[in-house]
Amino acid sequence: MRYPLWGGVFILTLLATVTAFGQTLVERILFAAAASSRSRTDGEDAPAHESVTLTTSDGVLINAWYFGNPHARNVILYNHGNGGNVYHWSARAADLCRRFPVSVLMYDYRGYGKSGGSPTIAGIRMDARAARDWLCQRTGRKPNELVYYGRSLGGGVAVDLAAETGAQGLVVESSFSSIHDMVRQLTPWLPVSTHWLVRTDLDSLENIQRYDGPLLQSHGDADSLIPLEQASRLFEAAKDPKQFVIIPNGNHNSPQTEAFFEALGTFLEKIAADQTTAATGTNTTSQNDSNRTHP
Repeated sequence: MRYPLWGGVFILTLLATVTAFGQTLVERILFAAAASSRSRTDGEDAPAHESVTLTTSDGVLINAWYFGNPHARNVILYNHGNGGNVYHWSARAADLCRRFPVSVLMYDYRGYGKSGGSPTIAGIRMDARAARDWLCQRTGRKPNELVYYGRSLGGGVAVDLAAETGAQGLVVESSFSSIHDMVRQLTPWLPVSTHWLVRTDLDSLENIQRYDGPLLQSHGDADSLIPLEQASRLFEAAKDPKQFVIIPNGNHNSPQTEAFFEALGTFLEKIAADQTTAATGTNTTSQNDSNRTHP
């Protein structure tokens, strides 16, 4: 009887070891740019902001920048990509505040910029929730009254947040269908799929189906890092109302087009009006925005 028992223990130990290896492999691929993100974390040329220190549920200190607007109609939690830090991304937040009546909180994942710790999938999910909770406390809004905005890796984080609590609106730029699909894209040399190696909680394709609010999504049709096909799958899985803006000849880091910002302005205005209507109890006719925009 001892031999089957010890055999079972050996198999379980082996599976645990392989799974741990798979998790480490996936996270090293995803967060490869984290170390270089610490190279520069501030500067006199940074847009005006309020520096904030957040504390996650596991005690990690997270650096964040808040761009407040007392007349904001929308409050945005911005989740950036897997490279750079809030200093590098701050121009985007400032541009959003210049274009629209919004407040924006932008934060660095653990291991990025001045944030403590080392990045993991579970860890950045806790970071996002610490940022969400701070923003709710600061603005007096509930989690489902925020706009979750994510780019690339941050798109997966934004979808995860919106699926958990709902959102006033969800904006996803140049993001993936799932981390597994992304890892396969980046490591075509792996002889097997990562699905049996590791389970993640950033499966946007699954999470988007649990989100019932408005979606604005954009992607470049020449994205060599995250193919348009992944974004299309994510969009098709999402519920209405939704809109997809395609960036012509856009690669992964190509700037957004004015057509996108026009769509974003309309999107923000509509969800702000809908929230006001819901708060006052006024009836209004909803509009189905499910379409693709080719600027």
